[in-house]
Amino acid sequence: MGAMSPLVRALASLLCALALGAARADVGAGPLEVQFRSVAVPQNTVPAIAQDRAGFMWLATSHGVMRYDGYRLRPIELTGDTPARRGLGWVRAMATAADGRMWIGTEFQGLVAHDPARNRVDRHAVTAAQAPIRALSVAPDGAVWVGTLGAGLYRYEPQTGRVEAQPLLWQGEPETRVLALQAAGDGTVWAGHWRGLARRSAGSGGAWEQVALPELPGSSRGVPVLALAEDRSGRLWLGTQDGHLGVVEQGRVRWVQALGLPVQAIAQDAGGQLWVGSKNGLFRIDAASGAVVERLRHDPRRAAGLAGNDISGLLRDRSGAMWVSGYGLGLQRHLHHPALAVRGPDADPAGPLAEADLRAVLALRSGELLTATQTGLVVRLDGRPGRDLETLGVWPRERRSVVEIMAEADDNTLWMAAAGRLEHRAADGRLLRDWPLDGGR
Repeated sequence: MGAMSPLVRALASLLCALALGAARADVGAGPLEVQFRSVAVPQNTVPAIAQDRAGFMWLATSHGVMRYDGYRLRPIELTGDTPARRGLGWVRAMATAADGRMWIGTEFQGLVAHDPARNRVDRHAVTAAQAPIRALSVAPDGAVWVGTLGAGLYRYEPQTGRVEAQPLLWQGEPETRVLALQAAGDGTVWAGHWRGLARRSAGSGGAWEQVALPELPGSSRGVPVLALAEDRSGRLWLGTQDGHLGVVEQGRVRWVQALGLPVQAIAQDAGGQLWVGSKNGLFRIDAASGAVVERLRHDPRRAAGLAGNDISGLLRDRSGAMWVSGYGLGLQRHLHHPALAVRGPDADPAGPLAEADLRAVLALRSGELLTATQTGLVVRLDGRPGRDLETLGVWPRERRSVVEIMAEADDNTLWMAAAGRLEHRAADGRLLRDWPLDGGR
């Protein structure tokens, strides 16, 4: 290390400390940032996302569907001689089929599908009652389940074009407002609707049954189920309008969390944690214990953080990366590096590192990091493994001139260059001596 400059050594020490802390970067609510990369989308409105068999990302927007290849967005449209005839309008639901088709549920155009073999969008289920489509799911047998807002639920067979209405009942009354669908791997089809949850078991002969939602305030009037997702063990997770997150075990719903915000999207990441999108931020939940591991919200000070709070789409792609979409935040991809994390500003606006504008960094032998800020403060951070570079306070220094470079001597004293002067200080910050530097800085 003798031939390495103090600045290079400080930066290397900082990267090592970040690497040691990165193991906790995704599981704590500390100062290490969870980072996202944003994809520029018109109006930043993406109600739903999907991935096709070729690996492309599909975005449902207020102006139709776009396909993202990692570099650019391409609109996917009907055949027509005018923009009005080509456009799909509002889209809020999509589902990928095993044959490569992308099924698209529109607000006013009914059910359509993009066929990659012909690279065209075709209309389907034209005999079905027309209503805004809110949910889609493709079953293992290839059937497409379509949930509408006002015309109920139907099953569509692409090979024959057959449409089968699927009447849902809640306490003996018809329910036609379907908000979420999940065709599970065991053949069960789940439907979340305006007043609760229903299921159609594989061996039920096509009969639907109501699933009780126990011990919820106002459940006698019904509770809207907004989100459904199947985890890797085959369990069904559900989220409600009033903010409850539950899981179905042995045919019964067990409530795991009361988040207090509408649960609009659920997905499981590569590590097994649940990502839960709400009306006001993102929660990460331990699937085994149900504990909230972390809550993320938009913070304008974090340029690479969550871009908005109204989250309506979550997806784990085939590489294991997590994608987030919604209203006002567009589309974002979660960035995770196993050996590097980013330490953002203090969460407290009054904290000494409220603005992470740094001029110098020094890793001390004690495990602390000193960070010289643009404000003139030198801030102490906890650089020990697992401490997430938490702020420990302000290092005692009577001057507010900006420190440009720092180094630690073998006797633990510190050398600092600031405002045209070289300072020699004790480990406790006491000034031992200083000298003017020729040439100012």
